[in-house]
Order: sequence, then structure tokens, then C-alpha cells
Amino acid sequence: MTEIQGIGGHREEIDRIDEQIVELLNSRRKQVLAIGAIKHTGHEPVLDFQRESDVIHHVHSANIGPLPDDEIAAFYELILEYSARAQRAHAEYLKHNERQ
Repeated sequence: MTEIQGIGGHREEIDRIDEQIVELLNSRRKQVLAIGAIKHTGHEPVLDFQRESDVIHHVHSANIGPLPDDEIAAFYELILEYSARAQRAHAEYLKHNERQ
């Protein structure tokens, strides 16, 4: 077997991991939307800078490598950005439905 042929097993494992990541991101999004609904009801702002800082700190402390903390932070900054967008969109949806 050549080295190139040996890549297939690693790629299959990456595909399985990617599926798990997608499943976890969707589970996370459900929680984000639930929190967004609570914020909407309580008239709280979408952005909570302290919470974002806490999330980054938490994932840094959970990181055992080999990813460096700055890469983990970059991933989570995107996740947090899209989470805030989803909460804003969900709040608009809720606001629209309240008027009807």
C-alpha cells in the first residue's frame, strides 16, 4: 500500500468527526435560540460581552491540543458571531409573530 492509499482511512475518520461537529453545532444553535427567546422576552440585549469572554476562556481551559488557543479562539469568535446573528433573526421573527 502506498502512502496515498493510506490517506483514505484518515479521510473517512475526518468525515465522521465532521458529522459529529455538525451535529454538535446544531445542538448548540438550538440552545442559542432558546437563550435568544429568553433575552427577547426579558428585553435583554443580544450581545453579552462578558459571556463571550467567558466562553473563550472556557474553551481555552478545555483545550488540550494540538490546536493552539489562538485557533480555538478564532473558531469560537465565528461561532459567537453567527450565534448573535441567529439570535437577532430569531428576535425579529418573534417580534413579527407578536404583532399578528
